[in-house]
Amino acid sequence: MDYIPHTKEDIRYMLDVLGLDSIDELFEDIPNSIKLNRELDIPDGITEVELTRNLRDIASLNLIASKFLWFLGGGCYRHFIPQALNEVIRREEFYTSYTPYQAELSQGTLQALFEFQTLICDLLGMDVANDSMYDGATASAEAMFMACDITKRDRILVARSLHPEYRITIETYAKAKGIEVIEVPFDKSSGMLDIDVVNKFADRSSGLIFQNPNFFGVIEDPESFESMLHNVEALVIPVIVEPFSLALIKPPGEYKADIVCGDLQSFGLGMRYGGPSAGFLSTKIEYIRRLPGRIVGLTNDAEGKLAYAFVLQTREQHIRRASATSNICSNEALCAIKIVIYLSLLGEEGLKDIALTCYKLADIARKKLGSYFTGFSFNEFLVPLNKNSSEVRDILRKKNILVLDPSRWYPELDNTILVTFTEMNREEEIYRLIEEIEPYVRRFSF
Repeated sequence: MDYIPHTKEDIRYMLDVLGLDSIDELFEDIPNSIKLNRELDIPDGITEVELTRNLRDIASLNLIASKFLWFLGGGCYRHFIPQALNEVIRREEFYTSYTPYQAELSQGTLQALFEFQTLICDLLGMDVANDSMYDGATASAEAMFMACDITKRDRILVARSLHPEYRITIETYAKAKGIEVIEVPFDKSSGMLDIDVVNKFADRSSGLIFQNPNFFGVIEDPESFESMLHNVEALVIPVIVEPFSLALIKPPGEYKADIVCGDLQSFGLGMRYGGPSAGFLSTKIEYIRRLPGRIVGLTNDAEGKLAYAFVLQTREQHIRRASATSNICSNEALCAIKIVIYLSLLGEEGLKDIALTCYKLADIARKKLGSYFTGFSFNEFLVPLNKNSSEVRDILRKKNILVLDPSRWYPELDNTILVTFTEMNREEEIYRLIEEIEPYVRRFSF
């Protein structure tokens, strides 16, 4: 974006309108004790040519993704973003609109959000979705609130194999509301949920929040505990963090999930230091009025033409605070529209092709390196090591290979490394990873 400063005439006109004599008068309410009270220590101006040269020199110091062999995952994934997506999303009617409060003037934005809801429901096999949440972590916490409100219980089961930052967010929300959080461990062999613990605490719990595939890349088997939860009127709440997995594994609607949440960063949103992203929250039709945020609906206007409008708005901005389902349900409208454009460009077959590519690339490495857990995985898995996780991570980092050290959150896994594969990886890169990591791989004997 070009920088166009105010001219002296602009500043004088502004001050005249405000009835002020100087810019300093705009800040007279700020105490002198906290003002700088001197001129800024900045160098003299330089020419545009010199400035451009200086900026290029500074930019050359950056470490960019293309310099590395990238096998990082664990909740933020490096997928290809087509230029066509950026071209469409930068149209001013999308790029400059924040939120469509005036529905009659925002039909294009509302249609895009309606398509977003539709696509999410199709992917998940669910009845209804809102038009996005802030991110996957806060969406998970909102799912907990929904479950407790629906069941009138103040206890929730949370899988230890759920993304650790999601768990921290859930625990923070729960503490504020007096909700008891019970952690469900993972099986040390398969990496899947410990069903015995679920069975032990399911009664009188509002539901079970679990990630699928989980943080270790292991695919859970929700059908093994779905009836166990529903028999005691607890809810099944899967969290989807790598949505490309939905092209290959059973969608939540097919295993009778009650609430589904997660993050959609993989669908056309760059990593960008971890954000912004777009969370989602979906549920069964009978719980639609418990769903926080907003829902766009399709109707006919007075002339009989198709029209889009908000049909449910349970945000505190729109109704009395006491009646709101949540007062922290900010959406990511621009990111949601970007996801719609991305999925439209990709299509059903494109989605499956990328998912299969991710799986096949991971399978090449998995067969050579072995997996710490026996459970099936999609595009990421833990590699068993004969050294500490941080040591191997640092060794690989010096060779420009990026992997994730899970011991930061899981001390018991301080002999593993999490590796992730997407369509951005080439086969020769995978064989390079295998070559560099093989000396540190611990082979299991059975």
